[in-house]
Amino acid sequence: MDSRTFNYYQGHASEAVARHLQSDPTAWRDRFRQAFPAGARVVDIGSGSGRDLALLLEMGYDAFGFEPSDAMRAEAVRAFPQLAGRLQPHPLPLPEGSHLPPEGFDGILCSAVLMHLPAGELFDAAFSLRRLLRPGGRLLVSIPAAARPGLDSESRDEGGRLFHTLFPEELLTLLERLGFRLKERWEEGDSLARAGVRWSTLLLELSASGATRPLERIERVLNDDRKTATYKLALFRALSEIGTREHHRALWISNDEVAVPIDAIAEKWLRYYWPLFEPADRDGFIPQNQGEKPGSAKPIAFRRQLTTLIRSYHGPNGLFLFLADVAAGRLREGVDTLYRDTLGTLRRAIKEGPVVYASGNMFRYDPQGRSVVIQASAWREFCELGHWIEPAVILRWAEETERMSAGAIGAGRVLELLVSDPGGERRATDEARSVYDTLAPKECVWTGRGLRESYVVDHLIPFSLWRCNDLWNLLPCDPRVNGAKSDRLPGRELLLRRREVIIGYWERMRGVHPRRFDRELVRFQRPGGGGGADWRTTAFRSLSESIELIALQRGTERWEV
Repeated sequence: MDSRTFNYYQGHASEAVARHLQSDPTAWRDRFRQAFPAGARVVDIGSGSGRDLALLLEMGYDAFGFEPSDAMRAEAVRAFPQLAGRLQPHPLPLPEGSHLPPEGFDGILCSAVLMHLPAGELFDAAFSLRRLLRPGGRLLVSIPAAARPGLDSESRDEGGRLFHTLFPEELLTLLERLGFRLKERWEEGDSLARAGVRWSTLLLELSASGATRPLERIERVLNDDRKTATYKLALFRALSEIGTREHHRALWISNDEVAVPIDAIAEKWLRYYWPLFEPADRDGFIPQNQGEKPGSAKPIAFRRQLTTLIRSYHGPNGLFLFLADVAAGRLREGVDTLYRDTLGTLRRAIKEGPVVYASGNMFRYDPQGRSVVIQASAWREFCELGHWIEPAVILRWAEETERMSAGAIGAGRVLELLVSDPGGERRATDEARSVYDTLAPKECVWTGRGLRESYVVDHLIPFSLWRCNDLWNLLPCDPRVNGAKSDRLPGRELLLRRREVIIGYWERMRGVHPRRFDRELVRFQRPGGGGGADWRTTAFRSLSESIELIALQRGTERWEV
């Protein structure tokens, strides 16, 4: 919770309650009837003046409220004596603890609260709401429909309250990723007639089955467009990977559009095409354009530059060594220039190819932001179901390549190349071990038991789920514990309990490989963090968020020591 906002309400409780009681609650009466069944058990998060909680009680709901400010709670009870015993001092995000009812609530009201949270706390807050709600329960949430006018450079008003700009579609995307489904939405002016202030209210239901909507639109684009090159498949694969594993790199620029840095896409294209272009006696030339052959007049746009770059790292684990050198900033003279030229050609191929020619006006290029802009509805699909879209796209890529080669290169071999491990899993764990070998004493990241010579390097998020060999994901572990954990995700309680140990190992690794560690972390973590949070807090929040989303979306089993 933002401390300056909390302090404002502590010091101005009487004024804040009096102001809120001037607004007309009539619209909320109708919405409560639409949102919650008669007699439902409902909790009002951030009860403030207590007006809405009192209205819920009046309408016959078994209602309770959470309000962290004791001054606001006192004013609410003074205005509505029937609230005595109904208000609890819990902040948002809610801490882990036994105060959460195990049976959950039927409904949650969260009105004009999330805007006061730092961006780095938004996921934890949304996950708190999910934990409070029983399957099939309803969430009624309101936020400003647009950026609030009159804020300073830190998004604060004259009283110091934080008003984080959170677009309704951005919030909807997060909640849908957590298993909510939109039932209804409203947008309206401010009940206190404040100039430039409008509100968006969403009614969502927590899915009991986790069912997701079909992907007709993306499927149509993949099927209907003319297939003369593999560019479109590469773009959809990159967006799926960024949406599911690096979605913080995307920027919401309006309620309708999201911008994905074109460099993020180009970096992935380089990794995808490297194994296909790498000279190999077994495979020979692998076409990626209709009619492409060795010496073609019109080869795929970036083949020459990328092939030259590949020759600089020809040999076993060439792609892994190249990516490690890029991350560490140690490319040899001349190779660095070649790498920049290759990225430039890749960028042109992306913005002049699939961004322009994909049907349905799904994409556009923003030269000022150097970004591929995608419609928000499509971006939500990539975020929520990218782990399904990506393998489907890879399979089609392999089949298209076989067709382009007139059967000379089988789809099975192409598939093998497209899913090959560019990070060199064994090589990566050996590099991590070389750092942990120097630590004495050290402990198992999950149990705290002392480790000597006999230990293994564990993927914190299993490689089978994320195929990630980044240094932050590699931690020392007791071999028996690693065998018991297998490909399961650590449980939430275990993760929180071992937080300081995980961060301690991150600090050690960062001390040895600072540039590479930071570069890999930037791709993974949420930018900023709010509330003065440093990289450790931000990175751990991103880790926790990623684990919970993987578990929810893919049904992955959790593991506790």
